[in-house]
Amino acid sequence: MPTLDLLEYDRSSLTNSQWTLFSNVLHAFERFSLIPTLKHILKNMSSSPSEIYFEANDALETIGSIYTSIQSFVSCTPDFQVLTINEQQSLFERNLHGIGSFYSNLIYRETGLFDNEKLYQTYIAAYGLETMKQSSRLVHRSSLDSTLFKLILIILAFSPNCFIVDVHENIQNDSLIFGTFRLYGSQNVYIELLWKYMLYRYGFMEAVRHLNNLVKHILDMIELAGNVYKNHQLHHDFVDEVVEKTKEQLIISQNEPIVLWGKTLASN
Repeated sequence: MPTLDLLEYDRSSLTNSQWTLFSNVLHAFERFSLIPTLKHILKNMSSSPSEIYFEANDALETIGSIYTSIQSFVSCTPDFQVLTINEQQSLFERNLHGIGSFYSNLIYRETGLFDNEKLYQTYIAAYGLETMKQSSRLVHRSSLDSTLFKLILIILAFSPNCFIVDVHENIQNDSLIFGTFRLYGSQNVYIELLWKYMLYRYGFMEAVRHLNNLVKHILDMIELAGNVYKNHQLHHDFVDEVVEKTKEQLIISQNEPIVLWGKTLASN
């Protein structure tokens, strides 16, 4: 994986400041990643001599933890911190479902959760066989570099809307309705970073191919997430509650110190 130590060998068009941003994004992702925790749980389940039960409610709680993880990742970015509390709430209401679903795809792939037959059957009990077949196909189909996943998450986070379902009951309360253009500056910075990284990693022709696969994967994930949200009432109610709690937490924590990119003083 490219780091700042590789700059002297770098023949890409990424600037020093872009490499620093690249490093910050990856650090923040790893800081709040749910992947190590789930890997540890799966390891304990497979090595424990006693039966460990994982039920439908646990599957939903895992989804809730995924939303919390991605919320922490986005919240520590400077782009998010410059928004007002109301704008932050509007951004999460618009995008948390979409980025949460895309992030879950990476988590399931990296942890191998769906390869555990007992856990997979639990998800079938919670979401139905056809939904899990579609989800599993997407998880196992993707051969995308995990770094691309991490970069696209931050791009989707500052999208005007990355979910195909309109979740606004009262659109007049959307604080970004007349200020959506404010998101484009942040999004464009991360899109440029993604494209330059892809050129650095793959060269032009392969970068185009990977970008095409990435866009298709995003659209397929958003379509599946939207269908689950519309057709699965328990999931619908649960994730809506998670989003509402996230918005409430923004108000509660607004006066707490801001730790940008999830860094402590020791890691700066």
